[in-house]
Amino acid sequence: MSESSDNFEFEKLAHDMALVRITKEDPSYKASETAAEIIQELVFLAITNTKGKQDPHITLKEIFRGVTQALFALNKDMPQACVRLLQEIPHLSERLELDFATLMTWAMEGIASLSAPLGRENCHKIRAKIDENFMGTGEIFEKLCAQNH
Repeated sequence: MSESSDNFEFEKLAHDMALVRITKEDPSYKASETAAEIIQELVFLAITNTKGKQDPHITLKEIFRGVTQALFALNKDMPQACVRLLQEIPHLSERLELDFATLMTWAMEGIASLSAPLGRENCHKIRAKIDENFMGTGEIFEKLCAQNH
């Protein structure tokens, strides 16, 4: 269910875009790359076009949740895919002129909000992979997952 104040359905849009684009992709192209492209495009457009209408926290969280749901539904390598999505945060931070740490937390909230369907084992693997790539952030992700179980 969306937390949008103005009924922007970014979670559904992100989910549907990811499902369509990933299933139509060239098999040699990684699903996580397509998902990262969607994150980069959709987050930037959604946040810049809803300024003053929706909290960017909600927008970013919904988009990460939607794309992550699609990757999970398509049985993709979740730890690798989640890290690839989070690798877009520095670019988004620069483009949107928003704090990197804040955006990273919001993005991980979107992923962690799926901790129940992802399961504990997947969450532990995602946490390890996040910590391997973004030192110190795995613990934050783990706490966010605990809030959603």
